[in-house]
Amino acid sequence: MDRTEENRQEYKELQRRVKREVSKAKQKAYEELYTRLDTREGEKDLYRLARQRDRDGKDVQQVRVIKDRDGRVLTSEESVQRRWKEYFEELMNEENEREKRVEGVNSVEQKVDKIRKDEVRKALKRMKSGKAVGPDDIPVEVWKCLGEAAVEFLTSLFNRVLKRLQGEEVKKVQEFKYLGSTVQSNGECAKEVKKRVQTGWNGWRKVSGVLCDRKISARIKGKVYRTVVRPAMLYGLETVSLRKRQESELEVAELKMLRFSLGVTRLDRSRNEYSRGTAHVGRLGDKVREARLRWFGHVQRRESEYIGRRMLDMELPGRRQRGRPKRRYMDGINEDMKLVSASVEDAEDRIGGER
Repeated sequence: MDRTEENRQEYKELQRRVKREVSKAKQKAYEELYTRLDTREGEKDLYRLARQRDRDGKDVQQVRVIKDRDGRVLTSEESVQRRWKEYFEELMNEENEREKRVEGVNSVEQKVDKIRKDEVRKALKRMKSGKAVGPDDIPVEVWKCLGEAAVEFLTSLFNRVLKRLQGEEVKKVQEFKYLGSTVQSNGECAKEVKKRVQTGWNGWRKVSGVLCDRKISARIKGKVYRTVVRPAMLYGLETVSLRKRQESELEVAELKMLRFSLGVTRLDRSRNEYSRGTAHVGRLGDKVREARLRWFGHVQRRESEYIGRRMLDMELPGRRQRGRPKRRYMDGINEDMKLVSASVEDAEDRIGGER
């Protein structure tokens, strides 16, 4: 085609026409998409759309580069697969040095009290004389002849063994992770609440492609929030004693997420009930109370030897320290039951308790 001015103008006109048609087709496709998402059949596509938009928002979706044993970068798919094969062959090789578990030894998943002198004294009395010696080559008769000195020595030795693992003394930490929850030595849950807030924001960001889309209805946004974000925030909180301040921290974080999702700012001066009602999301404190009572009922219906029942019924020895008493788990349970007009007998009845 000749590059004349007439042909050039005709090409530009065709280009504009194509852009308009593409824009119309895209607009129609988006309208059909949002119409389908607002139906029960299209709700499954909603989560697929959220995952896709989360992947599209990342700078690098998938890394196909790896370093070999000498630190050189491998780019081809074949060399990357070969390197992974070598890595796992070395990792799973039994000849490598690694810690070996002692067979036939059961782990104790609960606190072990100190060994007392009377326990050692009773154990020595039950031991029979004239038996073969153990690895220490010390017969039982020697310990019995030493009397109280042997009791004191063995008690001290056994208690030192309880504090050591493979020759090293086990350090006592202020906090540790257990099943995804942070357990603190002082019984508080402040760090766990902050972790729940952070986890909630991480979940919100993963589905923000849907929650911040103005063309998606508030009802659908509320459903996504209730099924993706809120469970991450409430994980494990049914087993801790929340204070009012900590419950308020969770409420504040949730309302911020809802306002971002609905496009509501402080300048709008809207009440919190508006954000909850528009997204069809109830108060977070009510959901925590519901989960706490459900868990309490589940524990109450178990046998008396169940560790959860034993922990609830346990009374710690000693005297309480001076000052205001700390809020206990059962204090929160009693307040919850009083608020919903329930009792311990209702918790033991599963059907009645759920009503």
